[in-house]
Amino acid sequence: MDTLTQWSAKDSELKQWMIPHLELLQADERKSVSGRAKKMLDKLS
Repeated sequence: MDTLTQWSAKDSELKQWMIPHLELLQADERKSVSGRAKKMLDKLS
């Protein structure tokens, strides 16, 4: 997730693909997964 998020900052097509996936992970019941996805979404916003 970290690497894809870094690449998404420079690649708009990848960013469009990543955001819906991160939104799904943000709703994950595991706090570590959902928290990390939220941080990644914040970086891309």
